[in-house]
Amino acid sequence: MVFSDRYKRGSQVFVAFCRSLLVLVFVMSSALSVGQTRYIRNHDPNQLITRFIGAQKGPRMGVSPIFFSGWQGEDGLLYFNNAYGLYIFDGQHWDYIQLPDRGQVTAMAHNESGQVWMGSDSGFGQLLLNESGRETYQEIVDEDLGFPVPQISRVVDAYSPGIDTVFFVTSNQMFFKLGTDAEWRTLGRNTSFGKFRVMGKDSLFVQQRGLGLFYFNGSSLQQYDNTDIFRGDDLKFTLPHPDGGWILSDGLNLYRYQNKVLTQIFSEFSKSLKGGTINTATWLENGYLAIGTASQGVYMLDAAGSTVLSFDRDQGLTDNGVLGLFVDRDEQLWVSTFNGISQIDYTFPFPEVYNNLDANGPVYHINEHQGDIFIGSQSGLYMYMPETNRSTQVPGVAGNIRASISFRDEYFFGGNFGLYRMNDQGQVALITNKSVRDIDTTRTGDVVISGDDGLFTIGKERDNAWRLKDTVGGLADVGFYYLEFQDSLLFASSRSGQIFVITPNIAGQLDLVTVATLDSTSIRSPKIFKDGNALLFGSGDGLYAFNEDRTGLVADGRLGENFAGGNSDVFRLLRTGDSYWFYGDRKLYHATPNDSGFALSDRLFKYLPGGTIYSIFQDSKGRLWLGGVDGVSAYEPTFPLAISHPSQSMVRRVFQGDSLIYFGRTNPRHYSESQEAEAVFLPEQNEFTFYFANPSFRGTERLSFLYKLEGWEQDFVPFEGTDFKVTYKNLSFGRYTFRVYTENQFRQASGYGTYSFVISPPWYWQSWAFTAYGVLLLGFIVSLVLGNTKRLRNAKSKLEALVNIRTEELDRQKSQVEDQKTEIEHKNHKIEDQLRVLEQKNKQIQNYNAELLDSLRYAKRLQDSIFSSDQDLQRYFPESFVYAQPKEIVGGDFCWVTRQDGQVILVLADCTGHGVPGAFMSIVGYNILQQIIIQEKVTSPGAIMARLDRAMRDAVAHSESTAMKDGMDVSICTFDAENKTLRFAGAFHSLFLVRERELREIKGNRYTVGVYFGATEKHFEEHKIAVEPEDIVYLMSDGIQDQFGGPYDNKLMKKGLRAILMEIHEEALDEQRDLLASRVNQWMGGHEQIDDILAMGIKF
Repeated sequence: MVFSDRYKRGSQVFVAFCRSLLVLVFVMSSALSVGQTRYIRNHDPNQLITRFIGAQKGPRMGVSPIFFSGWQGEDGLLYFNNAYGLYIFDGQHWDYIQLPDRGQVTAMAHNESGQVWMGSDSGFGQLLLNESGRETYQEIVDEDLGFPVPQISRVVDAYSPGIDTVFFVTSNQMFFKLGTDAEWRTLGRNTSFGKFRVMGKDSLFVQQRGLGLFYFNGSSLQQYDNTDIFRGDDLKFTLPHPDGGWILSDGLNLYRYQNKVLTQIFSEFSKSLKGGTINTATWLENGYLAIGTASQGVYMLDAAGSTVLSFDRDQGLTDNGVLGLFVDRDEQLWVSTFNGISQIDYTFPFPEVYNNLDANGPVYHINEHQGDIFIGSQSGLYMYMPETNRSTQVPGVAGNIRASISFRDEYFFGGNFGLYRMNDQGQVALITNKSVRDIDTTRTGDVVISGDDGLFTIGKERDNAWRLKDTVGGLADVGFYYLEFQDSLLFASSRSGQIFVITPNIAGQLDLVTVATLDSTSIRSPKIFKDGNALLFGSGDGLYAFNEDRTGLVADGRLGENFAGGNSDVFRLLRTGDSYWFYGDRKLYHATPNDSGFALSDRLFKYLPGGTIYSIFQDSKGRLWLGGVDGVSAYEPTFPLAISHPSQSMVRRVFQGDSLIYFGRTNPRHYSESQEAEAVFLPEQNEFTFYFANPSFRGTERLSFLYKLEGWEQDFVPFEGTDFKVTYKNLSFGRYTFRVYTENQFRQASGYGTYSFVISPPWYWQSWAFTAYGVLLLGFIVSLVLGNTKRLRNAKSKLEALVNIRTEELDRQKSQVEDQKTEIEHKNHKIEDQLRVLEQKNKQIQNYNAELLDSLRYAKRLQDSIFSSDQDLQRYFPESFVYAQPKEIVGGDFCWVTRQDGQVILVLADCTGHGVPGAFMSIVGYNILQQIIIQEKVTSPGAIMARLDRAMRDAVAHSESTAMKDGMDVSICTFDAENKTLRFAGAFHSLFLVRERELREIKGNRYTVGVYFGATEKHFEEHKIAVEPEDIVYLMSDGIQDQFGGPYDNKLMKKGLRAILMEIHEEALDEQRDLLASRVNQWMGGHEQIDDILAMGIKF
């Protein structure tokens, strides 16, 4: 592939970078399209007409896109005139005032008092307020002039230096008025006039064709010396010079007139226009002179006349034809053109390369090669050439370019789709299709690349071709890396958080040694930054650095504790001199040194849209480049940051329903900052719409409006929308004040704009209505009192008769109550005798219960002395436990351990029933087992189980007819320590074995010992287990798995038991007993224990 725009270096001559970064506009020749830059904002008249509020509209409104001039009034509003009227802009809304159908507007003048004078094809006049409060045009007629005028020809120019003081120049005479009480006068009738311009606050230039320039002395025109060069109709503008005199232009050249001497200035600039016409000029706050041309846009000149900045249609202006310039108090340059209005923020610190995000996506990487800036984006690689102030896309390169390096005369770059090389002739070739994340060089002159496939190197062969040379081993599953050199060592980081050092071995290949690992799961793909002689590692968990011996990483606090490891993220970092630029916590910070370390400021970031930043780069000229989601921006660190406090917010219009009732502050001569008195409305007039604005024109899109209607809302509400209006409906009666204020991106607040009004109450809430309510209420109360008095008298008579009757009844009832009292006292004596007998019986029962409990406790002690405990079991198995929890004091579950013929025999039995019956059965079982194992010396679990079954049947029943369902479920194990074997037999019991974190269940036979099953002979199967170290065996009765509980009141079942065993099996055996008891009790919750619980655990 060959770069079509040949990348020749030749003599390596670089043209100055246009003296300032404000001329940086990235003009992409292919996919990266051009848009207006953030510091140029255009206002299209075809769109403005849809945004008027309460303006006079007519059929000719907005038909001309040509705007002649503009200015900013004392109220902060901007005024622009075109051929058919006056546009007013408050920052959010546009108003329009149209002349009557008297031809086109040819001239306009304003003064500091807010008066606006307008001239047309056939007359002139003033904007005044009519009876309804609207601004209207009032033409000056013969009666106003005080002398007859046959016909006023086209007004050429107008000027108003003060209240009721104005000058109009037509093609053949001049009209003027010098104060409120002064009369209209005229000069130079039938004289050929050109334009006139102000020189200083009160000096006036008047151009007279064929003669030159004149000044007005209060009554007549006097000619200036040495101004015959302006004998034609070619005076374009005049400006007071800061050092005295004036600057004038005839359209082709610039002149300075001082001390009656006219001198040409800035001749080199005039020559550079190559015949272009100069139309207008204005001074900027920074001392530059802004020049507007007829076909080449806007230029900014320094004190020496050198071009510092330039703006044309390619850079975002609406048109190259400029007719008017002025600077507002926010240092915004407003440009009136043949095709609308442009706003230039010439103090904006980020003259950027604008990226059409929909087409091209984010910018991932920025680098410099031989004086040109290369930008890697999602759509490919772009090259910006300062010498031509143009850029172009490098053809044939796939997107997602994420890394590059300028190495000798060649440029290596790559991304998701491979590694490319550009030679010194601009030829581009694909070296490998391996993905690329970072690029660096080795001491041997090779290029080392990191990516999703690990690390690999390329080297130049003898035929000068670059080829894949070596791949670092052991990296197939590690992922991509970030590379950085320090002390002749190459360091890399992986996405898993490991830090490596890469060194060449004897064979010339690269070896990889892990030197540190970031353990936090939030630290993935740490970025490596070089800071002088130190390496820093940025991550989602903060900033880290090597410890002293480079064996690990420690949190680094040079940027403050908030960004040290373990806190806020640090994803990009660049050191420039003694300060840092870094992207962390989703903001761009500039860290500058102070007495306590570094002071952090994110003020610069507030100028940007706020998207993620992927690349921070400083070029050889000291410019700072930022690439990210919103494209790429360039910043000169020495550029002063201009911050404007928001202007006074204002209520621009108020509608009651569909009626416009308040016009805001349009003309200071007629309107105050706020309304003069509260407006009063009827109750049904309860719907209001408020339009609000703030005439702050720097960063308008970052302004936040907050509003509230006092009397209706408690707190200010953030405004969300694009129409800058809010409507309230169904307001109740009362006093209201609408307030609105503005905050900019620096959290600076403006003053309030207010509008107060009153909604009067309805008739039934008026004072006279309340008087009537009082009279009616008083009459009602009087009538109510009189009526109640009569009713009470009648009620009294009836009540007295009723009292007599009730008294007789009470006497009769009293006698009956006394008889009943006597009878009740007799019965109480009998009840007391019966209670004394019951108390004696209760004491006898309590004595019987105490004796019974003592007997049961004694029986419990007998059981504990007979059966085995933890201590008995631990004599044979040090790591073991017994967990017993009988339902009552004594129970039917028991365990027994003994040694016979060198083998340890374990028995865990669950006898039928619980409490005393179960205890009796356990004694019977224990005695039988004593005889079988101790006396008969039987050690086989199966044989023991068979003998136990027969003996239990003999003990509890002797025939099928007398057979009982009593017996026991039993687990019997015999452990041969010498052979490491465990034999097991079970009757309705299972053995649970945990080995290597897996649980295995060995089931016993499904019949009970001692229960009669007819003539069928029971056969108990015996299982043999080869025991391995760390094996754990659990034996237990069915009391745990049959226990009800849990959230659904169901049995734990064997599945729940297995889950508990797997949860606790890795703990120590004595802790397992406590954990098992805790889990069982937790399962039971408030449920009653239904059976005895017994469990045994042994670890081999």
